[in-house]
Amino acid sequence: MKKIIASILFAILAFLVVLNILGIGILVGEVLVKPNESFPISVQKNYGLINKSTTDSLVCSYMLNFKTRHHVFWYSSTGVMGIANCPIYYEVLR
Repeated sequence: MKKIIASILFAILAFLVVLNILGIGILVGEVLVKPNESFPISVQKNYGLINKSTTDSLVCSYMLNFKTRHHVFWYSSTGVMGIANCPIYYEVLR
């Protein structure tokens, strides 16, 4: 039983190491920002005043190398002119 648990933990650790090497972050949070609504300050440094936009924005937070990185997507509840949910994995380092 201990070998099975150790194997599972090793596989998870190896998976996370590969994701870090490839620059792929794991989703840790998402915030829907409507026009004229407040949003996290750390996002403002990189993307500016996204709440001044006329459309909704989806701010996705990804964990990579024990740091949180953000990416802003256009939001659309139907997924036609934007996305409805953040991707679980995203290539943060491009």
